[in-house]
Amino acid sequence: MKKILSGGLQLATVSFATLGVIAVLFMMVHITVEIVLRWLFNMPLPGTISIVAYYYMVIACFVPLAMLEQNNRHISVDVFTNFLPAPVQTGLRFITGILTVSVMAAMAARGWQEAVSKHKVGAAITQSDTTIPIWPTYYVVAFGCGLMVLVAVAKLINQIFGEIVTLQSDGLDEVEGQVEEGV
Repeated sequence: MKKILSGGLQLATVSFATLGVIAVLFMMVHITVEIVLRWLFNMPLPGTISIVAYYYMVIACFVPLAMLEQNNRHISVDVFTNFLPAPVQTGLRFITGILTVSVMAAMAARGWQEAVSKHKVGAAITQSDTTIPIWPTYYVVAFGCGLMVLVAVAKLINQIFGEIVTLQSDGLDEVEGQVEEGV
């Protein structure tokens, strides 16, 4: 069961992170084409600002959240906690995991409500003469946060049962008791 769960989560997080990378690449190409057309031919691409803000940026920010959680790469300040006894550190990691699940689950639920609401009204933004539907990106927030919840829950389950969390071994993971040097 654990192998299937972690394998499925790994596939989902890698897929979402890949989507985030693709969004960044598309954004770079889109902006470059916009600049070239604007400066050389005085023909800007309609809706560029809206597409960048409502599509590329939302995808680039929310879809990699689960991958960051999976690989323990979210920002953390552990100057104080490093000096605490190991059982206290374990307890704090558990409490942090519960808080992570709670906050991200609330964000996913609220994101889903907002997505459904925006979908019903067909939310769109108009830039110049171009109308761009923006309701689909609200679902990205809900799915990104929801996938992070699943990863955080899997990590909590592994912590409860005393297993080392190794959802992905890409050379970036921390090994229990040892951190790669040079990172």
